[in-house]
Amino acid sequence: MKFKEALDLALNGEAILFAGSGYSLGATNINNKPIKRSDELAKYFSHKCKLPNNTSLEDAAECFIDEFGVDNLIEEIQNEFSIKNLAPFHKNLAIIPWKRIYTTNYDNVLELSWSKAGRKLTPITLSSDIYKIPKKENICIHLNGFIDKLDRDTIHTELKLTESSYLTASLIDSEWMALFRSEIKHANAVFFLGYSLYDFDIKKVLFDTAELKDKCFFIVGNNPDTITEKRVEKYGTLAKKTVESFSKDVDSAYKTFKPSRHGEPTFLSIKEFKLGVNPVPITDQDFINLLLYGDVKRDPLLESLRTEKRYLLKRKSYTEKVFNFFDKGHHICLVSSELGNGKSMFLENINYEAVKKNFRVFNIRERNEESVAEFGNLLKLADKILITIDGYQDWLDEIKLFSLTSTQDKYLFLTARNALHDVLYDDLIKIAGEDYLPEIQIDNLNDDEISWFVDGFNEFGLWGDKASISQHQKNQYLKTDCQGQIHSILLKFLNSPDISSRLKNLYKKIIDNPMYYEVTLSVFILTTLEQGTAVDTLVDLWGSENISKIRSNKKSPPREVINFDSHDIRVKSSVVSEYFLRNIADISLIVKVLLKISNRVHELSRCSIRYKTMFRNLMKFSNIQRVLPEEGRKAGIMKYYETIKTLPMCRTNPLFWLQYAIAAIVVKDLYRAEKYVNRHAIMTHQ
Repeated sequence: MKFKEALDLALNGEAILFAGSGYSLGATNINNKPIKRSDELAKYFSHKCKLPNNTSLEDAAECFIDEFGVDNLIEEIQNEFSIKNLAPFHKNLAIIPWKRIYTTNYDNVLELSWSKAGRKLTPITLSSDIYKIPKKENICIHLNGFIDKLDRDTIHTELKLTESSYLTASLIDSEWMALFRSEIKHANAVFFLGYSLYDFDIKKVLFDTAELKDKCFFIVGNNPDTITEKRVEKYGTLAKKTVESFSKDVDSAYKTFKPSRHGEPTFLSIKEFKLGVNPVPITDQDFINLLLYGDVKRDPLLESLRTEKRYLLKRKSYTEKVFNFFDKGHHICLVSSELGNGKSMFLENINYEAVKKNFRVFNIRERNEESVAEFGNLLKLADKILITIDGYQDWLDEIKLFSLTSTQDKYLFLTARNALHDVLYDDLIKIAGEDYLPEIQIDNLNDDEISWFVDGFNEFGLWGDKASISQHQKNQYLKTDCQGQIHSILLKFLNSPDISSRLKNLYKKIIDNPMYYEVTLSVFILTTLEQGTAVDTLVDLWGSENISKIRSNKKSPPREVINFDSHDIRVKSSVVSEYFLRNIADISLIVKVLLKISNRVHELSRCSIRYKTMFRNLMKFSNIQRVLPEEGRKAGIMKYYETIKTLPMCRTNPLFWLQYAIAAIVVKDLYRAEKYVNRHAIMTHQ
């Protein structure tokens, strides 16, 4: 993205501002002096306490309290960071309709400049309830604390008088950083104004993806040091200019700026399906990797859809059924299957055929605040639209909105696992206001589709010890021994001595490194539960540094089964993830990782719809049962529920106690089961 384009997005209210220490340069405090940076403040307190100049800010501040008292420290800080005069450019920057503002600064430069511009800016500190922060007001989140909220309590709990490395460590696992990463992900542009390494260690907070780098701009002053340059260039565009010169760029941009609020809305969380245009070769290895490891490559997939080249199974009869239903006047169509039987790949068939039939196609994968808002915007488009939702169970409110407000040229294609769909179908009919919704189950392969697999295995030499049997026998083997289903066919081949041995050897490499096994098992677990595994999700769970190390090491063992190269980190095959969990991984490690995921998701659920939904799914007995191997499953399930029952969202949630009761029934502990059923009933009727 070009700098001018990003500026226009900011003027249009689509950008986030992160104000670092350099943002406040030019302002003076009530002592009519420029405000000090954290290193300068450390030297000031060190001098007062007769300490060495290299004493840390935290130690210098503690010494100051010991010598002069906490009230004197509060007075010093208030005098230092309470602003009397602004630079002219501060008011100018306050005119920009920022989507959200974050700052590491203690001072009130931002709030005062907004006030001078005739606008209200509400300061928020990290002691605020993240779930209750105003949704419609202009707010500024002070990550280090805020001068106007300083007292004897907050100087110890809110105000972070410390170095950036400690600040980063204290923030990195907080729900505020999860919110920060999520908002950056869904913003069209992000400006770091006056950023320096004194603010925070950005590599521990952000994640280096092409999508992020394209929209982040760092205003670092005229002469940044080499370390700052190298650091920020990994995460965005470096601009060697001051905040004041950035303000002049804003003035210039305003002269040619044309608001686009009444044009087509921007879709970031919901992706539009686009066709590729250039033919590409499909190699034997491409097909083998897709079949055995689920390594889906976009270009071969589109090439296979365009041509008859063998890569993607074209389930023509089912595809025709879907569009026949649409032609007959149905606006919602459903497809269900068991895990690993081809829902996601069938969705690609639908995407392609819909575009050929002049639909604009939008794919929904992850539920969050942005995608919920974008869903409503989709329904306002004037085009003929097909919206696909892979895993519709978390989107019932939006499906109701679709049924109530969509026009005749809008269509909805939904997928779900069989068990979920069976439970939800009646509710879905009521929500849709229909007597009937067409549904298709795609688990069973027809004769042509089985022949496609047989021919593919022949062509690529994948039959192993069955290579010599006849064509008819091969067909019968896939029909009977493999039940005529993709999932069973692939499991049979994964169970072959050669493939099974390769996967077990890979697992040995993974468990040698705790970081590898935690990240790998978490991706397997979330994939099996059909929860999102985007970069920011894994960063929220395991930290930016851990994920960056795996992503940057092209030869790390997890990369053999997980694709880390795009923003959406995906296990290459849901069947492979299931096979690992059910046949190879140690149950104690799975439970350990599952508990870590649940505890972390519980922490984040207060600030995010996505994590609140994810935690509900992590409470469900049917889900926990699915990720654990048969041997030791009952003990593993009970250990899991016994551990998470103390979490606040479990203690007070009737759903949890019902799931715990089901688990107790399965292990034949009827005494506990009765207690938990009764507790569920009492909570439900309160």
